[in-house]
This record gives sequence, structure tokens and C-alpha cells, in this order.
Amino acid sequence: MVRVQPGEPVKPRTCAVSVSGDGGAGASCYRFCYPRLRTSFLGVKLPRMADDPRESVEKLEALGVRGILLRLARDGQIVDVRCEMPQCYCFRGRRHFEPRSARPHDWEPTADHYPRLKMHGGLLTPDNVRLGHRLCNKRDYIWRMKINALLAKRMSLEQIAEKLNAQKVPTIHGTNRWTASSVRKAFVS
Repeated sequence: MVRVQPGEPVKPRTCAVSVSGDGGAGASCYRFCYPRLRTSFLGVKLPRMADDPRESVEKLEALGVRGILLRLARDGQIVDVRCEMPQCYCFRGRRHFEPRSARPHDWEPTADHYPRLKMHGGLLTPDNVRLGHRLCNKRDYIWRMKINALLAKRMSLEQIAEKLNAQKVPTIHGTNRWTASSVRKAFVS
């Protein structure tokens, strides 16, 4: 297996494996010999990674991002510009972001305090930040605030689910009602 280090160019090589069907080593052979460059595996589409860390910097600069997110991209710690929130609600996908403007937009990039939340003393430091859409970040915050408040009242997860359903709090993906397991999933994500 060929191991490619981050930032190292992939060198083409001659190969005796013919997967393309034309008798020669084609693009499919290239993907066979370099598994890290595959786009799918066993019929499952693999996430696309940025080829060059500078791509991430350029994308974030074009979106008008400043501060910690741009610094992380420059340091090579953001290699793919995508929403890293556990629940992404963007109908155009995790990689779609709108440029920052004077009027906040649901799909603009924001820095999320994670794993230590801001309300628990978390700071925007390289070890405590992830990239997310404004709306995804806001929904995650709303769930955490409501669930934290109800947990402080020593309510069970089932009681919390009933309360969230009564308040018509938007649910996580794949559910139309809050359940004890969806409350737990939203809380620990």
C-alpha cells in the first residue's frame, strides 16, 4: 500500500493491474493502486477531501471568514470546508456556505465551541472549535440549553422528550418526535 503524507504530491507509477478494461492502466487502476484517492468503497460514496490545505484557506477567505477558523486553515487543521456539526440542516449539503455579509445568513460559516461549550467556559482555541453553519450551530445551542435546564430539574430523558414535544422544539434528523434516545443523542453530540 502506498502511503501519502499530507501535503506530499502523489507520484504516478506504472502498474501491471488492469482494471479499466481497455488493456492498459487507466484511471480506475490509479484509484485501485492509491486507495486514499478512491471516491467510493463497496458502493458507499466516500467524503471528498481537499487536495491542498491552501484550498481551504482560499475558500474561507472568499467566504469572508476571519479569526480562529482562518488561522486553523492556515495551520493545516481545517482540510475540508464542510459543516462539522453532528446535525447539518443545509439543504444544499455540508459543503455549501454563503459568504458572510452585514445581515447574518443561515448558511454562513461560524465557529462552534466544541467539545467544551462557551456556556461551560470553553474558549475559541484550536482544540475547542469546529466549523458549522450558523443555523446548525444555533439549533444545537437551543437543544443544549433546553436539555441542560431540564436535566438540572432532575427530569428523566423520557420526561424531557415529552416536554420538548409539547414545546414543539425542532427535532434532530430522521425523527418527527423527541424520544429518550433522540434527547440523549442531541445532548451528547
